Amino acid sequence: MPGEDSVRLSIAAFLMLMLSSAALAAHETHQLGPYTVSFDMTTDMSYQIQTQDPAVYPFATLYPLMIKTDNTTSASIIITQCNNLTPSILWMNEEIAALQMALKGINVTAREEIVIDNTDGFLLSGMSFASMGNEPSGSMFYQAQYWLDSKDCECGPVSVGTMLVNIASTYPQKVTESFLSSIHVAAGQAPPTQVQDQKVLITPYLNDVPQETFGFVEGRVYDPKNDVGVASAEITVDYIPTRIMTDVLGNYRVRVRPAQHLIGAQSSGYGVIPYSVMVYRNQVTKLDLKAVSRHIG
Repeated sequence: MPGEDSVRLSIAAFLMLMLSSAALAAHETHQLGPYTVSFDMTTDMSYQIQTQDPAVYPFATLYPLMIKTDNTTSASIIITQCNNLTPSILWMNEEIAALQMALKGINVTAREEIVIDNTDGFLLSGMSFASMGNEPSGSMFYQAQYWLDSKDCECGPVSVGTMLVNIASTYPQKVTESFLSSIHVAAGQAPPTQVQDQKVLITPYLNDVPQETFGFVEGRVYDPKNDVGVASAEITVDYIPTRIMTDVLGNYRVRVRPAQHLIGAQSSGYGVIPYSVMVYRNQVTKLDLKAVSRHIG
């Protein structure tokens, strides 16, 4: 009968929809060094997952995982295991992440505080500028971060941690949201080289290393509004204060181990966002830092 046929077709369509929806969600579990990472990929797009060798730096070890569909659609999870307790202030991490996106040619259009893996984090959304960056103009880019072990520090009104999870995605919004809502990182046994009784590092421990082992970063901390140097700003290396202060003209010179470093400064009257530079042995890297006045008006 026509009525029965219509009912059968409706039921069949419903079952097909349920089966196709179930097939879209693929649960993934991967090992990154001492970390077990799991998440759902709720998409009908084909993709490949690649875990890469850890990247070891003097101040941290990075454990990356890449998810790729094509040259314009991909995602990544990078777990940064810091060797020492590091400031884990979310608003500061958010400002740095937004600046890094801008340097890649991505205009941040939305900022949101969200819970990731049952932990406070943030999500930045942005769109590529025309003729800038690696993504086509108009494509969306998402970046999120959270700390696995952030806690209040006895050293002052700040939070510190050692395990930072950074997530980036150019998948569609619904796929990215599902990805973020399902991600879970479980920390296993720390690497043997990890210090168990950690303390906040106030100044880099460099005195026992031969002079020729180092590289140098030098430049000027200045206010771009009037090109005036910022005096008595303390230089930071990888968010760690160095006790090296700028002179009356805002000039500085800091000695560091050869590696990729985040060089910044802190001042009571200015905010200075750290900038990433590669430092080479026995070479001087030039870096001027823009300072933004904390005073309005």
